[in-house]
Amino acid sequence: MKDKLRKIALTNRKNIKNKKELDQNILLNLQELKIIKQTKNILIYLSFGTEIDTYSIINYFQDKNFYAPRIENNEMNFYKIDGFYKLNKYNIKEPTSKLKINDFENSVIIVPGLMFDKELNRLGYGKGYYDKYLKDKNIYKIGLCYSCNLVDNLEIEEHDIKMDLVITEERWSFQD
Repeated sequence: MKDKLRKIALTNRKNIKNKKELDQNILLNLQELKIIKQTKNILIYLSFGTEIDTYSIINYFQDKNFYAPRIENNEMNFYKIDGFYKLNKYNIKEPTSKLKINDFENSVIIVPGLMFDKELNRLGYGKGYYDKYLKDKNIYKIGLCYSCNLVDNLEIEEHDIKMDLVITEERWSFQD
């Protein structure tokens, strides 16, 4: 079932005609968040393909420290973005910095997802990197999603980590 939903979500994203406009609206909604205004550190994925553009977020918030994921020995950690990157085995950019974030006070994480539901559950790409990474961390979690990939309910498993907030191009949280 999850694989079928992943295919649907990827097709939905591929069929978006006004992606730049939607990405800009997501950035505007993110700018309004008090927690983003107040935080010092943002852990963020480096977008690729049809994902929501995170480079515009990084460029906009120049007063923040940004950290991006790097996979090492099948484990994900976040390293400071310093402008230097390498491609990993999935052909995704990773920072080459040696400065890993270990203190999550005054930090938020922006998490990618293929789909989210109204209970703030997330459907990822299926590797489990984010669920494993977030399992023991006390950090505010923001999911980014196009509204075409919001659903009422996702099938969740015990290890799945919920978001604290999900932002779309339409609103900054779809949990009422």
